[in-house]
Amino acid sequence: MNQAVERQELVDLMRAVNRTANAIAIDQNQPGIMDRFRMPPLSNDALLVATGQAFATAITELNLAAEFTEHGYEGDIVADLNAEALDVQEAESEQGGALQNRGGATASLPSLLKQGANLVRCLDAVVKNRFRNSPETLGAWKIASHVMSTGGSAVPVVPPTPPATPPAG
Repeated sequence: MNQAVERQELVDLMRAVNRTANAIAIDQNQPGIMDRFRMPPLSNDALLVATGQAFATAITELNLAAEFTEHGYEGDIVADLNAEALDVQEAESEQGGALQNRGGATASLPSLLKQGANLVRCLDAVVKNRFRNSPETLGAWKIASHVMSTGGSAVPVVPPTPPATPPAG
């Protein structure tokens, strides 16, 4: 599970960088800036890591760190990107070793977790697009989309019994 968490943290940071770079490009009237901040496909950890590191390099080379601060990013964006990319690499190698040690008893679990995380990401896009003007709904979605199941069965919901109607008469 650690790998999925680390991957999502990197993706979230990269999306923030992408949005902020877009705002900077608009402010500076330099759309070419966005050529350095394109999001990769989310299915390949090695590509995510490489792109996160490339974002950090682009910010440094284009001297945009101060612009990120001016656009509301708190902290060192370059250091944060590099740290998140490293976390994904470390989690990937830790998970690889753990899977080898378990002898494949739960070999399908990581791919199922990945599928579930991907489905949540897809639903996230739909919810955020559909309810973009409803902060209450988006707030509820943010909470609901991060709830993790503890397993077990759900408690069945029993509909209330309608009140008895007195006999006519």
